[in-house]
Amino acid sequence: MADKMARRRLNPKKVDKSVIDLQEIIEKYIWSTAYSNEVGKMKAFFTPKKLYDVDIKWTFLDIKHSTREKIRNDGTDYVVTNDKRRIKDHSKVLGKPVSLQKSHYENDTKKSQKFAFSCKRQTKASTSFSFQETYSIGGEVKVEVKVPGDICSVSAGSDGRFTITEGETQTFEDTLAWDVNSEIIVKPGEMMDANLLVREKTTVADLTVTSEIKMKEGKLPYVIRRKSDRTIMLVGELTNLEAPFRIHPLFKDKKRMMFKNDGQLMILKSRGTCKSVSWLQQDIDIHSSKSKKKSDTSDKDNGEPMTKDDDDDDDDEAITAAPDGGDDDDGDDDDDDDDDDDESDEDKDEDNDEDGDGNDGE
Repeated sequence: MADKMARRRLNPKKVDKSVIDLQEIIEKYIWSTAYSNEVGKMKAFFTPKKLYDVDIKWTFLDIKHSTREKIRNDGTDYVVTNDKRRIKDHSKVLGKPVSLQKSHYENDTKKSQKFAFSCKRQTKASTSFSFQETYSIGGEVKVEVKVPGDICSVSAGSDGRFTITEGETQTFEDTLAWDVNSEIIVKPGEMMDANLLVREKTTVADLTVTSEIKMKEGKLPYVIRRKSDRTIMLVGELTNLEAPFRIHPLFKDKKRMMFKNDGQLMILKSRGTCKSVSWLQQDIDIHSSKSKKKSDTSDKDNGEPMTKDDDDDDDDEAITAAPDGGDDDDGDDDDDDDDDDDESDEDKDEDNDEDGDGNDGE
């Protein structure tokens, strides 16, 4: 009779098979069996459950988790030897290069020039967990995941585990700082491009988390209270975790749940994915070529090393400085040269006028 009443309350068509809610299932079992045995089956059947609270002492359960992962094929070319994977193309493992800062330098003088290629940048590494099949207690997921460092790109807890409390997707992030301060030497009549590169790698792995739920003292206590005045109606305990799940649609699915030790040990399987975005291998790519400008004929000393501005530490913007007379000047020297050329042309015109004065008079 109790099982029939429980089946009525637990409609298989309305059960969410992706998330097994332990509290919901065990509460319904306690109400349909223990309470009905206490007050009578007919009275329990007509008593509204919404008027009472079932307080289950979850601290009497010991839960341990273990993780098994399998990296998806991300396009990396592997060679299998003796059941071990040997990477054939390391460039794919490192990931694609991403530019964090670009700077351009030109030297149109007769001497080599030194430039400061300096910048500070930040990137975010992330690891996201998403479970398609899992369990919860009162709607809150309780899964701990431990994955190797080559899969996970962020820092885990002190024990190296991530605690998953959100049912769909939960993301953990770390901020990485990249700092470069290099000297760039550009030869006369050349230009140079400097590019700060890091490599972005995305890894996706399929996860299976095995959760072993065991009664610490061979029992799971509970208390039934009336909501209106918090009066205790019944105090009891379960000595078997298997009994509440015998009518569950997934009870016979051994890939989702199993029971051992006379029902005092429950084993649940959670399945999902782990997606990590990591940043690796800082490089500075240098490319030089002939300058399109003609070399300056003036004898200028442009060999002093460049320094960053005093307020550089206040932000993460790239600092690209040029020496006096270099390509990144404000253009005042060029304007002065143009003025000198204009004055020379005027002097020549005056000389021509003096020599040809008679002809002009005619």
